[in-house]
Amino acid sequence: MIRIKLLYSLLLLLLSYTGYSQFQIGAELRPKVLADNGYSVPKPADSKPYVYVAQRTRLNTLFKGEYIQTYVSVQDIRIWGDDDNFRASGISGNTTSICLHQGWFMLKPAEWLSLKIGRQLLSYDDQRIISARNWNDYQVTYDAILLKAGNSKNTIDVGISKNAESSKYSILPPQKFTMFDFVRYETTGEQLKWSAIALVTGNSVSDTVDDIRYRSTYGTNLNYSSDLFDARGSLYFQHNLNEHGGKLRAFSGSVYINREFIPAKLVIGAGLDFVSGQDETRTDVDYLAADHAFDLFYGNRHGWYGYMDYFSTMPRQGLQDYMFKAEYRITENMSALADYHYFRLAAGILDPENAGVALPRELGHELDLTLRWKLTKEASLQAGYSFFLITPTLETVKGVAGNPLRFPQFAYLMITVKPEFTFSTTNN
Repeated sequence: MIRIKLLYSLLLLLLSYTGYSQFQIGAELRPKVLADNGYSVPKPADSKPYVYVAQRTRLNTLFKGEYIQTYVSVQDIRIWGDDDNFRASGISGNTTSICLHQGWFMLKPAEWLSLKIGRQLLSYDDQRIISARNWNDYQVTYDAILLKAGNSKNTIDVGISKNAESSKYSILPPQKFTMFDFVRYETTGEQLKWSAIALVTGNSVSDTVDDIRYRSTYGTNLNYSSDLFDARGSLYFQHNLNEHGGKLRAFSGSVYINREFIPAKLVIGAGLDFVSGQDETRTDVDYLAADHAFDLFYGNRHGWYGYMDYFSTMPRQGLQDYMFKAEYRITENMSALADYHYFRLAAGILDPENAGVALPRELGHELDLTLRWKLTKEASLQAGYSFFLITPTLETVKGVAGNPLRFPQFAYLMITVKPEFTFSTTNN
């Protein structure tokens, strides 16, 4: 007890000396058990269900003052048993599992203005192109400078990044962004929230030359809320800004409407997502002169295109997703959800076994059942079961056509514990 009081006194002294008014320390422990019998891709009929445990462990610290904030988050991501540092007499650990999740500082010279610099989470609008992707244990973090200005009604965000392989080598693999810059404006009213974003990205054409392919993505989001229903919609366009990588003309759109049928109990909604793709059945010269496959960049997949993640990598032909969702609040702390998806390709696909013959665009049906339970203030539980009724076209897209397959299904149980402690002081 004496040591705890001494530590607390030292923290208060540090906060007073440095000008900070608040110090927070927290952790996150998130183990999840996954039963894979066709998760992400159909499994061969002679295979067996695969059960494993993935765990995310984080330690977070936040210093918060009147004009400055700093945040550091270190995480360990592992599959139970994947240790690479072990002997017959015992397991020592995994040398590659610990990494920096976030590390940033934020200057706040005025109430309406802030500047955040460092590795940070970014998440905007419907998360189609910029998201945190929380199902992914590592999440998506961005090394960037973020300038934010505005008030409760109008805000503008400017994000700037410049990435390199090392201090001596600037060429990155084509899958990584050399730049990821954006400007976003948002205005909020009593019932309507509207935003617009312009994003410019740069990718190396290859990992051996320094030619950069620059792309521009423009988008808008609308959110409307009333006593009768809630609705959201988004639309994005994408094209190349230079000659590297060829011409690009692509788009994506989404609309979703839900309504509360039983007050504070039952909400039902329906929607459609469309992501453009390249049509293999088109032969006209003008169409073939451009690429029509929309790139989702770091956008969310798991939350929109089914929990089985069959479309974490978007098909070249794009995707149509017709969805129906229902959420029932069992108790104040427990909810049950059911999501249905009917998937189709957005563009035509040819049969690789029969030249010139087009396959049906239907990909199949997915049902996701989820239970969410807030156990305590610090702990929550989530459990889910999903299955996919696949079509021969999906088998072709996934590269498993012609082989006997198991019935695709997937289940998981995830517990999240997030304790947090706050120490504060007032500086005179």
